[in-house]
Order: sequence, then structure tokens, then C-alpha cells
Amino acid sequence: MDSEQTSVSSNGYGFLWYFLKLTGIDVLGSHEGKNSKSEHYLIKKCCEKLFPFLLHLNQIYVLVTSLFLVSQEKAYVEIVASFIVVHLLSFVVWHLVYRGKNNIKSLIFEANRSLLILHKKRKSYSIFINLCLILSMLIPIASATTSAFFMDNAPEGHRRYYSLFVNVNGLNAFLIRCILAQLTYTFMLSFPCCISVMCASLYYQCSCVFVSFNSSVVETYKGIAPLHKILKLMDVYQLLHELAQKTEEVLSPITFFLLSSQLLSMYTALANFLIFKNRDQHYPILWHCLASITILPATLIGTIFCAGRISCQARLIHTNLQQIHNTLIRKREVNWESVLLVRSMMMTEFPVMTAANIMDLKHGVILSVFGTLFTYGLLILNINRP
Repeated sequence: MDSEQTSVSSNGYGFLWYFLKLTGIDVLGSHEGKNSKSEHYLIKKCCEKLFPFLLHLNQIYVLVTSLFLVSQEKAYVEIVASFIVVHLLSFVVWHLVYRGKNNIKSLIFEANRSLLILHKKRKSYSIFINLCLILSMLIPIASATTSAFFMDNAPEGHRRYYSLFVNVNGLNAFLIRCILAQLTYTFMLSFPCCISVMCASLYYQCSCVFVSFNSSVVETYKGIAPLHKILKLMDVYQLLHELAQKTEEVLSPITFFLLSSQLLSMYTALANFLIFKNRDQHYPILWHCLASITILPATLIGTIFCAGRISCQARLIHTNLQQIHNTLIRKREVNWESVLLVRSMMMTEFPVMTAANIMDLKHGVILSVFGTLFTYGLLILNINRP
């Protein structure tokens, strides 16, 4: 039964769960060949452990080398500090998703079960999800390669960091810098973007359940609305409330650290781009900035939009329940039991999707974030003006 549920739940998400499995996070928890000692199984397990190992190793390298470069006055303290914090936030996001993978799996099953109860078929968005994942990988890869190509003219501290503090030239230098740049951009950009795609997909899946329930409410409003239909709505409403609560509990902390990482990367990238855009020696930094200010805003908008869709549907449900309530009250023979059930649903508000209960994930947040980003950019331009 569990394997059947897993196969059903994995459909419609494209290569998302395979991408996460490569990062050492097996959300669906497939146990095929767990007791096998075959060469294929061992290679598979080693590949799954490789990303976490490199992530932890990179975190140590970032901390040690950054402190060394600052002590030698080879790097700006502000840039190094933001660089360390972004890496640290990505590190925290990985651990949060890894520890919460069973809850994420349970959330997927809960959403599927709710759709089955509503007799609705879940749509597949595999093509769109795969496109987002591919862009999340390709843009940082291209940016890292180009950055490594221009590394010879970079500031000394930047060049030494990506050269592993080894004095090499020619092809060997390019290969070392390219490999380290690929790893750095993967941990700072690609991985957070993949997690953003996961969060957006789960938020959207939950919102689809809300859409389906709202359709049922509208059908009830257009009909006679007998007691047995109201009772059925009440049961599904309770399931929907539990689904929203679980979605908030599972994704809220992940979303908070994810948005913190992406916003810090965006603000830092914008500042660096505006300050260093006319300096040839800072081309490697500019290529990193270009990657940050292209894919990060897109994933940020996607996550907030999908989370905000839940709040929009919740308002529509409340509006339609109010209409049912008014219709029942206006009837010549009022069924007070139905009225009380509808009132009970109206009084039970759905949880608002938040980022660790600090920021409500509503569509207006998108305008607020980018309005602040625009203002911040103008401020940097004015400060940097000769």
C-alpha cells in the first residue's frame, strides 16, 4: 500500500524528488534494495551522501578562508560577512528539509487524499517544474564557468579563494577555479532555488485543494443546500483546515530561512553590481551578481505567489459560505441546524501561510519586497555617484 501511495504522490512533480535525492534528501523514502549489498546500491548511496559531505566541507572552507582573507585585508568585511551568512542559511535550509522530509511526504499524501475525497483529479505540472529546475541549474553553471574564465583579472582575495590558495596558472588554474565556482554557486543559488520550487509546488498543491473545495461550495450555493450536503461540506472543511495547518507547520520554517537567504543574496548582489559594474577586475563578481538577480527574484515571486493563492482561495470560500448562510436565513422554513453548521465553518478561519510567523505570505509582499529593492538600488547609486 505504501509503495502505491508513493508512486501516486510522485506523479505530477517532474524530476523534483530525484533532484532532492541527489542532494541527500529522499523525501518519498523509497526503500527498494535497502538490504542489498550490490555494487549498484552502494554507488547509489555514495552519490546520495556526496552532496551533504561537500556541503559541510564547503561550509568549513568558507568560514576559515573568509576569516583569513579579512585578517589579511584582502577582502571587504561587508561582502565577506554577507557571503558567510548566505552559505550558512543554505546550510540551515538543507538541515530543515532533511529533518522534515517525513512531514513533507505526509503533507503530499494528505493533499492527495483531500482531492480524492472531493472527487477531483490532481493536475500534473511536471513540464513547468522541470523547466524551473533546469533553469535553476543551468544559469548558475553558466555564470560560474564565465566567472572562472575572468578570474585572472579578479581582485587578489577573490582569486585566491577560488584557487584554493594554490599558485597555479593556465588550464589547471581554470579547472580548479571552475570546479570551486560550480560548487559555490550550487550551494548559494541552485540548491535554494530547487527548494523554492519544492515549496512553491507544495503550496500550489494545497491551493488546488482549496480551489476544488470552493467549487463544491459554489455548487451547494446554487442548489437547494440540503442538510446532508452541508454536513459533507463541514467534514471536508475540517480536513481542509487540518491540511492548511499542516502546510503552515511544515513549510513555514523552511520558507523563512529560504526567503532570508534569497533576499540577502539579492540585496548583496544588487549592491555589488551597482558598485563594481564599471570595473574590469570585478567581472567574476558581476557574473555571480547577474545569476543572483535573475533566478532568485523569479523563485521568490513563485514561492510567495503560490503561498498567497491559499489565502485568496480561503477568502473566496468564506465569501461563498456567507452567501449560503444568507440564502438559508431567507428561506421560509429555516433549517437552523444547517445555519449553525455554516456559521461554524465561517467562524473557523484558515491559518495564514507565513514565514515563521514573522511575515505573511500574501501577494502584496511581492510588491513590498521589490519596491524596497528598487529603493535600495537608488540609494546605492546615489551613494556611489562621484
